[in-house]
Formats: sequence, structure tokens, C-alpha cells
Amino acid sequence: MNEVIALHSSACLYWISIEGEEIPVHSVQQLAAHVSDWRDYGQEAKIRNEPADGRGAVVTALGNDGWLAEVRDGRATSGGWPTSQFLTRLQDDGGIPKLTSDSPLYIANEYSDLAGSTFFAEQIQVSPSDVAQAIWSWLTETPIPKGFVLGKARRNFLVVDTFADALWWISYSGEQPWPTDAAQAAIELAEELEIDRVVVSSPMQVAVRLRGTARRVRFQFRSRAEAAFVRVTGLTDDLGHEFTMKLPGREIERVKPNRGSN
Repeated sequence: MNEVIALHSSACLYWISIEGEEIPVHSVQQLAAHVSDWRDYGQEAKIRNEPADGRGAVVTALGNDGWLAEVRDGRATSGGWPTSQFLTRLQDDGGIPKLTSDSPLYIANEYSDLAGSTFFAEQIQVSPSDVAQAIWSWLTETPIPKGFVLGKARRNFLVVDTFADALWWISYSGEQPWPTDAAQAAIELAEELEIDRVVVSSPMQVAVRLRGTARRVRFQFRSRAEAAFVRVTGLTDDLGHEFTMKLPGREIERVKPNRGSN
């Protein structure tokens, strides 16, 4: 039997599932086992250290595609908005992927809280051991494993109670506020849709889940030289045709074939 030796006295971590249960983790191997079992697409598990020092991590399952691993420092914010960094593999030439590189992009499933998100292929991790070792290193303040880097900080997704709460967060961030008339129209439309989940993914986008379904509808702020407006994607009519709407006037912009019954 291989003896597991803690790096220091704070090396005990806690794995926290969506149910809120805190499970002690005393080794990288234990953490890797939890990651490996975490498969439901779009579901997050949190990891923190003990004693808590403001550092944390989040593992998001991508089904058979792998995992997203984010590390967080409770003191890191952008305009008061909490931020995190994705664990990212270095490219073959040792570079960090960016928009000007030829790295493939991963488009997240539209039926999850990740709706509307894209990631570099290097941000999708396929090895539970790599995820566990990187998170362990972050939470125990030791170097990130060779071949990986922590990417540029980005604002965290925020789950809020109402669409009005989402717009408050956006205004709080210091970014350009949504137009008053379009913002009010968005609140009214969200109420009509009978939503049961609201996720602020950026100052430019809010995704809502329709009650009783997995389907997400996205409200996207657009600012152009001639006007600022809100575009709503993922709406469907009674026949299942998906369409895009522009607020505040509720103009129909595009109609797609039948999306399905999800």
C-alpha cells in the first residue's frame, strides 16, 4: 500500500456536491476519484480547503467530453464581480491559446447553464488526475503541474432569483447598462416565459431556463453605432420552430427549423 503524505497541515480539502454535502478529501487520488464520478453535463461541484482561506475551485462536468476546472480566490473581482481562472493546457509549442491561435473551440450544450459559452479545446480536461492535481496544487499553494497554466481571469457565472436581479448585477459591474426600455421589455418577457432559473453569464448575457424543461433562452445585449438593443435567442413557437426576437419592439428576426421537444 502506498502511503499518502499530506503536503502540510491545511492539505485536507472538501468536495461539495450540488446537494451541499461536504466530503473530506485527504489525497490527490481521492479527489481524482470524485472528479471521475462527476459526469452530469453542466453540473458543478465545489472544492475548498481547510482551514478556509478564501481559495476555492469548481469542477464542471461535460458528460463524456471531460471537465472544466476553475480556480478562485475570494479576493479576486472585476468591478465587484467575482472572477475565476480556467485550468488550461499549454499548446504543443508551449503557448497559451488565444483568439488569434488555431486552437479548436468547444461549443457548450445549449441545454445547460453553459448555454452560449465557447471554450478553447485546451480548457477542456479529459484526465481526472490532471484536474485533481491542479486543484490540489492551487488549494495547497504549490506550483501548478507542468504543461498547464491558469488562464486569464473571467467573471463567474452568477445564479440569481429574478431577471431584475440579473440586471442589477450587470449595472453593479460598471459595464454599459442595458437600455432602459429594452431592459424592462426583457423583464416582462421573462415573466411571460415562466422561468425557474436565471444565470448571469456576463454583463452582456443572461440565460433563463423554462420551467419544467432543460431548454435555455438567452438574452444578449448588443450595442452598435446606430442603436443598443437586446436580442433573445432560443424562443420557440407552438410548432417547435426556433426564432430570435429583438427587444424592446419584439421584432422577429430569424426563424429556424423545428428544434425538438426538449
